[in-house]
Amino acid sequence: MQTAVDALGGTASAAARQQPTTTTTSNSSNTTKSSTLFRGGRCSRAVSKVVDHAINPRNINRMTVHMLVANARLGHGVCVDSFYLDRHLSDDGRWSCVSMPQHEEMAYVKGLRLTEFQPELVSGMGIVAPDGVVVSISKNGSVNFFVTMASNVEFERDIERKYAPFLVELLEVISAGS
Repeated sequence: MQTAVDALGGTASAAARQQPTTTTTSNSSNTTKSSTLFRGGRCSRAVSKVVDHAINPRNINRMTVHMLVANARLGHGVCVDSFYLDRHLSDDGRWSCVSMPQHEEMAYVKGLRLTEFQPELVSGMGIVAPDGVVVSISKNGSVNFFVTMASNVEFERDIERKYAPFLVELLEVISAGS
């Protein structure tokens, strides 16, 4: 099993070649709130660089992370038609696991949604438990993690490194059950 988690990046991030989506809202007291979602950042360092060079950082009140995306390899194939892995993850009491339905065009991938993470899982890691993680596991052993962050996770440089031990823990459980 390869325990390195590759290509972590947050979607509360900026990519120089993509246009940001900006929304502006007003409430009855005539105050305006504007927020911008940058998509496609490859890593937090690149996001920080774009923010420092393309946006005036003094104009940013708060930056939060919406999602982290990571991928890894198990080093062995997985039978995606079996429910053994689903049961293995469901039997682990540190989260809730729901199998996602397979679609015809995704017959080579098993999808699982993990939610309701127990506080003791992340307490020693110094991170905020995510709202959920969608895991897609291909039959060739490629694992993709889509981590939906809690709304109060502040963006910081190298945030993906803080979540790497959490993802490695998930990867080890997946590997043991596959």
